[in-house]
Amino acid sequence: MTSQQKMSLLLDAYVFRSERLHRALIRELKAQQDDWETLLARRRQITTYDKVSPSGRAHYSPRRPEDADADHADDIYGVLSCGFTGLSRFYDRDDLPFIGESALWGLKYRFKQLDDAALEAFRNMPDPANLPVIESIWNEFSQEPMQGNELLPYEVIQALDAHRFPDAIPLMAQFADAGFGQEMAQQFLVEMTGADFGNNTKGWLVWYDSHKAALGIRR
Repeated sequence: MTSQQKMSLLLDAYVFRSERLHRALIRELKAQQDDWETLLARRRQITTYDKVSPSGRAHYSPRRPEDADADHADDIYGVLSCGFTGLSRFYDRDDLPFIGESALWGLKYRFKQLDDAALEAFRNMPDPANLPVIESIWNEFSQEPMQGNELLPYEVIQALDAHRFPDAIPLMAQFADAGFGQEMAQQFLVEMTGADFGNNTKGWLVWYDSHKAALGIRR
């Protein structure tokens, strides 16, 4: 099966609602991660996807031998992107630990679309354990954006909006003055706290620090 065929199958796997296919999808995603690790071992260096296959590089058909690693990296990237998007649409909360671990793995190697799929999963299946992963995704791709595929604040705001947990307050506070989407962030904060500091991120953070005990937060 070609990588393109795998992408199509894995992206729509959820439609069949088959537990057997669900398990096969997870096995394939783990195999793709192992394949990437093998590629790096062969190259004898730890690097990121966007270094192996830089944005804007030329693609040739038929493929050229000298582009073998870059083309292979693109195949892995595509299958992981489609596969994790498909997995997220099973809406199986038991998948969240695997999705979270894989999202952090994706950050290590800058598999941006894998992390996009993780944000979609977290938006649809909120859980307190998702919050550190969401924060890590934002930190990575806001500080060093993926050229041509930047992570927008609104995408993170949408994911956080589903997480009606006290620990989400300081994460959402940083988007209170984010421009597009800041109204959603502010509405979330108002509903979670009963206060209203508008687009004043510092005001929200001060409120959070002074109310930790009341919120049951011990750190």
